[in-house]
Amino acid sequence: GNWDGNITDVAHWTCDTDDKLGYQQTGDAEVDIPAGATATITINEDVTTSHWRVYAGTKLTLVSAESDNAMKCLTMKQMRTETAGGTFVFDHARVNSVDDINFRNSGTGIVKNGSYIAFNKIAIYERSSSSVFSLDPGTLFETGNITIGGGNQIIINDATVRTRGGIYNGDKYGCPQGNGV
Repeated sequence: GNWDGNITDVAHWTCDTDDKLGYQQTGDAEVDIPAGATATITINEDVTTSHWRVYAGTKLTLVSAESDNAMKCLTMKQMRTETAGGTFVFDHARVNSVDDINFRNSGTGIVKNGSYIAFNKIAIYERSSSSVFSLDPGTLFETGNITIGGGNQIIINDATVRTRGGIYNGDKYGCPQGNGV
């Protein structure tokens, strides 16, 4: 369907675990953007969900609305690309994850326009892929450990990055090899 619009639009949501239709402000609500879809979703209120996933050819853009000079925040468990070519764009967005952002099979992530993104960790680890996570000027990214495998890139273009852990060269499963960079 049409994914563009506010995150609270009931048309964007199917059933929750209690079989209730429409928007769910629950920690177990999962979002799967189908392969080939292009969507811009505005975070128009503080929202908590579980997993967000994009698939091949998908481009998901998250934008935070402002109210009383405060950006609205999306809190989630995990965000990840499932198959080759999925893209996340954070455009003037505020996103917090209690777990990780996880790129598989040549996924792309772009943080731009004053976005504030905080993840427990980031994993870009498939050695056979060429995933790119790009941070544009004026953005802030906070994370714990960063695990990156061969063929993948993190591009920091005059952005602020704060880590609470290390940067690790990971194997194809994202496990640290014990050699912080």
